[in-house]
Amino acid sequence: MRPLHPAPTLMTAAREHATDMMRRDYIAMESPDGTSLADRAGGSMRGAHVAAYRETGAELAAELLAGDTGTDCDLTTIGVGRAVGGKCGFYWAVIVGVD
Repeated sequence: MRPLHPAPTLMTAAREHATDMMRRDYIAMESPDGTSLADRAGGSMRGAHVAAYRETGAELAAELLAGDTGTDCDLTTIGVGRAVGGKCGFYWAVIVGVD
């Protein structure tokens, strides 16, 4: 897989979703009102991961590498969002996609 580059739309979607999870106290791909991470990201999303409690990007990367991240060789972009606060302390959303 080639290196991924940050995509502003995916970064915004990931940040919005992480913040929403923190504010509304949930950890899921879909918010309580039914808005999904895919809805936020638009058509370029090909995979995603949400998490909480992990303070650093290194902790999150270890989790992603340990599991199925849904990655493939066609991916070109990434968006990462982190929100600090709430019950879990840290909330993350990672989106991978294509240009």
